[in-house]
Amino acid sequence: MCGHYWSYGIYDYYGDLDEEGYIVRDYSLAGDADFNFNAFNTDLIFGWQFGPGSFLNIVYKNALQRDEQIIQTSYFDNLGAVLEQGQLNSITMSCTSLIRYPPTESSLSSEQTYPRLIILWFKTDVGHFLIVSI
Repeated sequence: MCGHYWSYGIYDYYGDLDEEGYIVRDYSLAGDADFNFNAFNTDLIFGWQFGPGSFLNIVYKNALQRDEQIIQTSYFDNLGAVLEQGQLNSITMSCTSLIRYPPTESSLSSEQTYPRLIILWFKTDVGHFLIVSI
């Protein structure tokens, strides 16, 4: 899955609201707040159910971003400019596994749920994380 997101804003002037709710031009604020923001994201997702209640997911994400004050009103110029940016890549892997203990003779007749073990491991820009839940 991939997508290009583009947003821009051109400001004519800065203003304040008066007592009656009308916009009054404020000449004390100076500067250029116009913006042209582009993002291009690609997500590749692999999912595998290797047993009842057990899943392995691997996700690859690629992100490109560009934020500038020069407004380009052509979609293809914006797309070309964002594709020239440096890439931010990440890979995430998660594994959820349901482990059932073998039932004994006494537990076959009663309605009993079995414990499960969930192990999640993932990598982010900040570090690696391991979560174990029983």
